Amino acid sequence: MNLTFKLALVFFLLLTLSCKEQHLFSDQSELATVTRDFEDKQKALPHGDLFRIFTTSLTTEEREALMFLYAYMPIGDITDYSGDYYLMNVRYALKTRQEMPWGCRIPEREFRHNWPPEVSLRQCRYADLLPP
Repeated sequence: MNLTFKLALVFFLLLTLSCKEQHLFSDQSELATVTRDFEDKQKALPHGDLFRIFTTSLTTEEREALMFLYAYMPIGDITDYSGDYYLMNVRYALKTRQEMPWGCRIPEREFRHNWPPEVSLRQCRYADLLPP
């Protein structure tokens, strides 16, 4: 193989691997359960635009995180706060997990079940975790 071909192959592989979609669930059966529970929640709340956030541009990981939140949060929380509010929470949680050196060591289940739902609290916690 000539050098140009090798370099092109390496570039292609790096590009392909770096563009891999991130999922919140590695276990497809867990994702299927969450999807079913989410769809049940949507059917239980057919009026209004309570699920409008899902029509916006979301990454796969954001969509799965929001589906998990909506599937299991109390109905009052869905009706009292906007989807944008929950998306900000999801993004801060994912950012913290991705950027902190210990983030990759948090097991999926614990991560999903233990992010706090307050954006202002999440922002403060994230800032406190950054090195001085």
